[in-house]
Amino acid sequence: MLTGVIAAAAVVTAMAVSGYGPLDAPFQIHWLAWVPLVFAAEVAVVSLQFRKDAHVFSMSEVPLVVGLFFVNPVGLIAAQMLGNAAALILYRRQPPLKAAFNLAMLTLQAGLAVVVFRAILRPGDPLGTTGWVAALIAVAVVAASASMLVNIAIALTGGNVSSRERLSALVLLAVSSTMNASLGLVAVTVIWTRPGTAWAAAVPPLALYLAYRAYLGQRRERQRVEGLYEATRALHESPEIEAAMLAAARHAKEMFDAEHAELRVYADGSDGLCAVAGDNYTRLVRDADAPDDAVADVLATGHPLLTGCSKEHHARRDHRMIVPVHGPGHINGVLAVSEPLGDVHNFTTRDLQVLETLANQVSVSLENERLEDSVEQLIEAKDSLRLQALHDPLTGLANRTLLWERLAETLETTQRRAKQSAVLMLDVDDFKVVNDTYGHIAGDRLLVAVARRLEACCRPEDTVARLGGDEFAILLDRMSSPEDATRVAARISAALTDPVTIGGQDITVQASMGIALVDDGSTPEELIRHADQAMYAAKNTRKGTYQLFEEGNEQRWMQTAVLRSELQRAIEQDELTLHYQPVVNLDTGEIIALEALVRWRHPEHGLLYPDAFIPTAEDTGQIVAIDRWVLRTACTRCSGGTPKSPDPNPASQSTSHPENSPNPTS
Repeated sequence: MLTGVIAAAAVVTAMAVSGYGPLDAPFQIHWLAWVPLVFAAEVAVVSLQFRKDAHVFSMSEVPLVVGLFFVNPVGLIAAQMLGNAAALILYRRQPPLKAAFNLAMLTLQAGLAVVVFRAILRPGDPLGTTGWVAALIAVAVVAASASMLVNIAIALTGGNVSSRERLSALVLLAVSSTMNASLGLVAVTVIWTRPGTAWAAAVPPLALYLAYRAYLGQRRERQRVEGLYEATRALHESPEIEAAMLAAARHAKEMFDAEHAELRVYADGSDGLCAVAGDNYTRLVRDADAPDDAVADVLATGHPLLTGCSKEHHARRDHRMIVPVHGPGHINGVLAVSEPLGDVHNFTTRDLQVLETLANQVSVSLENERLEDSVEQLIEAKDSLRLQALHDPLTGLANRTLLWERLAETLETTQRRAKQSAVLMLDVDDFKVVNDTYGHIAGDRLLVAVARRLEACCRPEDTVARLGGDEFAILLDRMSSPEDATRVAARISAALTDPVTIGGQDITVQASMGIALVDDGSTPEELIRHADQAMYAAKNTRKGTYQLFEEGNEQRWMQTAVLRSELQRAIEQDELTLHYQPVVNLDTGEIIALEALVRWRHPEHGLLYPDAFIPTAEDTGQIVAIDRWVLRTACTRCSGGTPKSPDPNPASQSTSHPENSPNPTS
């Protein structure tokens, strides 16, 4: 779209200057004769590379300024268009879209230059001060428009040029444009006044072009040295082999403004490791492919290789440098850099020498890490170690660590997609009975059978994990609706109803499940806790069922946990008391018995009735101590004695008190 807008503007500008006639010069130059000069000026370029794009500076202002004085305006625009097209398409071989953009921009600049020049120029004074000022202002407008359009194009193609880089390019553009325009005006004066010495006007532009090349060559050399220093420091600071390899590939790509860089290291000619650096990524992969001919040649000979220097290679985008990486006594790898960014430069033999220096630093760093002795073991152990670190050894399911990673990834993407996710916690009911009755080996086999049934009830993209013991968790990702979680829970309950045959015995198994839906702002810890609380709520209601977490569940769970710890203190500090209720014979009106009803004098909440703490006491086993205290205290009161405090550790007492003691609430 941008190219189309610029092209349309160029057409409008060309139509606007069609009414201008030639200046009253001593002679006129035919516009076709001007095409080769425009071509030569556009070929003689220098560039500042910014990632995939570049600010290109040429000598184009010289023929433009001279053409403003000696070439018909419409012919000048035509010469600029044809000469630039030949340079961009035939010589520099730019891609179609890039060539179209640059050609439209250069044609528009030629039209703008004519419009500005003729608007300022006074009739009858082309070589006077007005003519010089008009030409310089026209070039300044052209330079400003070029800078603006190139920056817009870089931004639209994904570039991210910093303010410092943009300022550096603008300063160089302003300086080069002013110098080129000045040389053009000198040439105009020489050609206008002494046409026979016109050849001398070409010497200053040529000298200036060589100066540009020398400056940017030194600038590029300094960048190479700085990059080599940074790469060497990064290699020595890398704590691990993988980090050192990735650092080497990344710095090689940055040093040479390349599209791709890779460091390959082999162990005894077998499979190796490959560190790859591309556009905004670096990764370490196993290199199981056979080396191509160029890499094999470098490995065999030990000589660096520079390929694709010809125009034919460059057109196929097959330009790269390959240098050997030396190990102890032999070559064990290569460092390769491919495809220079932009279209105005190739890799040079000097670049190859710098890459060799970097490869030598890589060799030293990798040798210090004893890379060759560990590459083969590292390749074989890498997948195994990750598998062991992230999976349960008994069932082969994901473990807590892998579940945590997947859950964190899900939470990061929850806000960017409309799909619902959920965590399902599962606990095998009465699993201890299986271990005690059939043995631990049978218990392990039962867990494996449960794991297989859980996998069968879930999709491949879901994560089924064993957290430990008989506790499992499932991350249900990308569900269509929250109801999918309850459907999976129901499917699991149905799948577990079939008995599991272990050692000739049919074992019936069931599980209690809790479900927590993933909400914005949730953390992995909260989701696991919520699902766990819902699971215990289901277990307390009826084993073998499932329950969805609700906000009130967590508050009740916290209250129960606090109450459980405070109840132990209440037993120890004699905070319990008895209220007696008479039992009356309605026929005689006589009191025939008493009911002893326990109460808790809570220091903060006041008097608590049995329904507030007896269920918790029953779950924790503290009910035994409370039962004994109630019986002993009531009997002591009846006999007129003083009751004693309850024993907080009833298991230490020798007594014939039955396990199913009377309920003190009745």
